[in-house]
Amino acid sequence: MQALMKICHTCQQTYSDNHEFCLRDGTRLVAQAGDTRAQLAAGLLRRFRVIRRLGEGGMGAVYLAEQIAVGNRPVALKVLSRKLLDDPEFLLRFQNEAASTGRIHHPNVVTIHESGQADDGTPYIAMEYLEGESLSQTLKRRGALPVPEAAEILQQTVRGLNAAHKLGIIHRDLKPDNIFLMRGDEDETIVKVVDFGIAKLRESGTHTQTGMVLGTPAYMSYEQACGMRSDELDARSDVYSLGVVLFEMLTGSVPFHSDTPLGYLRKHMMEQPPAFRAVKPELAATPQLEPVVMKALAKNREARYSSVLEFGRAFAVAAQGPGSVDALTPLPPTSVIRPSDVESGPRAAGPSQAPAATPIQPKLQPPPPPAPAAGPTPGPVTTSRGTGKSRLALWVGAPLLALLLGLGVWYVSSGTHQGSGSPTPSSPQAQTPPANPPGGNPPGGTGTSPTGTGQQGPTGETPAKPQSPKESLKDMRVEAAKRQGDEYFDNGQYVKAINAYKAGLRLAPRNAQLLQAVRRAQTAQATERKF
Repeated sequence: MQALMKICHTCQQTYSDNHEFCLRDGTRLVAQAGDTRAQLAAGLLRRFRVIRRLGEGGMGAVYLAEQIAVGNRPVALKVLSRKLLDDPEFLLRFQNEAASTGRIHHPNVVTIHESGQADDGTPYIAMEYLEGESLSQTLKRRGALPVPEAAEILQQTVRGLNAAHKLGIIHRDLKPDNIFLMRGDEDETIVKVVDFGIAKLRESGTHTQTGMVLGTPAYMSYEQACGMRSDELDARSDVYSLGVVLFEMLTGSVPFHSDTPLGYLRKHMMEQPPAFRAVKPELAATPQLEPVVMKALAKNREARYSSVLEFGRAFAVAAQGPGSVDALTPLPPTSVIRPSDVESGPRAAGPSQAPAATPIQPKLQPPPPPAPAAGPTPGPVTTSRGTGKSRLALWVGAPLLALLLGLGVWYVSSGTHQGSGSPTPSSPQAQTPPANPPGGNPPGGTGTSPTGTGQQGPTGETPAKPQSPKESLKDMRVEAAKRQGDEYFDNGQYVKAINAYKAGLRLAPRNAQLLQAVRRAQTAQATERKF
């Protein structure tokens, strides 16, 4: 029997069947098509008429075929490579792909028509045949997309992913290759999310190996790069990957670049995405877009959007323009000033009305009242009564005012002479009680600080107890162990990095940063062995 050969589609180098990755660039190798097509003809010839090969992946090959029993319906036929039939884990994953995707019924997700195993045991999936091109092909051909087009592609992708997330299905390999673009009858864009090949139902956690790195490095989420177990991933992992895809749609480039898969993992874990203006200066005209994308790319998944729908809505609002957020809040009603309103008397005006009202008010002032006529009239009687009352108030109020002023001067002068021995409530010393007597408690009996001053914070809380020299020394040793481990990790010395992190954990067993660093180094070590 002729030995199988594999090929690297990046550099076209061929390898024997016992290689999994290209030794030059780390690309996953695929089997050459001749052997798979012969198996297909032998096992599925009675059900499908093969037209041509569409492509190959890690699980096998995909063909354009006609489903004979359904009026020669065109389908995309995905067939598992024969050499993998002896691997029960791989077969379960293939069947899981068919079961997962088959449960999703949504216009933005590829439809599964049929799945099963042929007479010779070859597993296959017959899915909806899509005519068009992948988002990856579009980006290579056109570069960065206009904001409205990127927003439309994102909205449809979000709706398809949300349908999967409602069923507990996480894609885990979201990238432009798995977002397919079609044209509708009215030349509109139709998006289809494809290839849930490594998707996993939450209730079937035993079908995925613990610690296995799943996904494409350039679009992998922070959790996947850190080696988080597959049963711990949730929809926010897809939010991160979709954020990488959107970053590429807007700028024409992914946020992180590396020559090796391990380099991508390191950048996802340790670097922040670049600003839009550093990648595509033209996007400076729409600054409201960048915060939306950066929130989806947050390292801490608690800081991301809780769902892809929330992500999609936030970007849709930002894509409408700087004033779109304000447009969501109704403005107060606008007041219209009529000439009759101005003539009726003065009224309060807003800032925009002040310039117009200022020159008009002097002209609208009423004329001064005429001088009172001479002679005895009822007016002088009223005036004399008012004058009498005013004089009485003056005789009574003046002594009271003088008394109050004297009391105030006495109070201030007495507080000044007493000094620090009896501070006033407004003085800074009033907040500090007297020092503790030797061997006793301060006045009040409670609330003393460890330093013996009895001083409290503004809210009455006792200040935190300072660390002892022993505790400070332990923290310094833990930090030194982490720094040493980081240096080893950056140099690719993962065994030494793990040992350094574990030395720190012996001093602080519950240190979250060290625990995460150990997991990260172990994942990097396992990934390096694969390559």
